[in-house]
Amino acid sequence: MNRQNGYSLLGLVTTIVFVGIAFAGLFAFFANTVDNSARLDIANQAAVLAQEQMETIIADKHSPSRGLQYVLGENRYPVQNIGAFERRVIITAETVDDVDGFTVTVKIKHEMLPDYDLTVFLTEY
Repeated sequence: MNRQNGYSLLGLVTTIVFVGIAFAGLFAFFANTVDNSARLDIANQAAVLAQEQMETIIADKHSPSRGLQYVLGENRYPVQNIGAFERRVIITAETVDDVDGFTVTVKIKHEMLPDYDLTVFLTEY
């Protein structure tokens, strides 16, 4: 009897094809993970930029030397381009549950995300 040791060509090709498919799937998974991680990082930066601006506005409102009329001043908070982000403030007069006040919205735009809005309702008190 003739005994052969080793692998057949068919077995070797099958293994290479299987490993190739597995690596292609893993590569797609990791590429998607990196892309999602980048989007989450950008979303976090957008939230920080919105919160930072809103804190400035609320601090201006509560400042004894500034107050609500300062916040409502014409073009008080101009549109800012910060890196790839655009930050704008929109202030509108509004009545909510018979309370007169102002809705303040900080809007953040970035090409990789839907618009991010942070909104508060300010009164004269």
